[in-house]
Amino acid sequence: MSSSKTVEEADWDAVDRVLELVLGKEGPQGMEAEMAYRLRERFAAAFGGMPFISDPDHVASELARIAGWGFDGVVFGFVNYLEELPFFAQEVLPRLERMDLRQPFRVNVDSDASARKLQARPARPGAAAF
Repeated sequence: MSSSKTVEEADWDAVDRVLELVLGKEGPQGMEAEMAYRLRERFAAAFGGMPFISDPDHVASELARIAGWGFDGVVFGFVNYLEELPFFAQEVLPRLERMDLRQPFRVNVDSDASARKLQARPARPGAAAF
């Protein structure tokens, strides 16, 4: 099904409910009309996403809110991956660890092969996988 066909046949009540969950009770009504229209259309076409453009504390609290909805993980995209991913790893991930939403990663160096391997500690049962 094409994106335009998906939008034409969208369940707008469901789209508005998701936006309410994401944006709060006001939903897209507090936005400029054009921005609200485009956001609703993106969600209807299954391209919806939550922009996390804020400080690390706010990003971590938003991820905690998502975990509270029952999600075990999310997919991220960064505008500038090489610059933003290290910042995310250094600033946001430790906050998620302190909130008990993720387990820390350890870097082990294999001296024989001089290869770096990331090893995750087993997550506690019921923990989100952020």
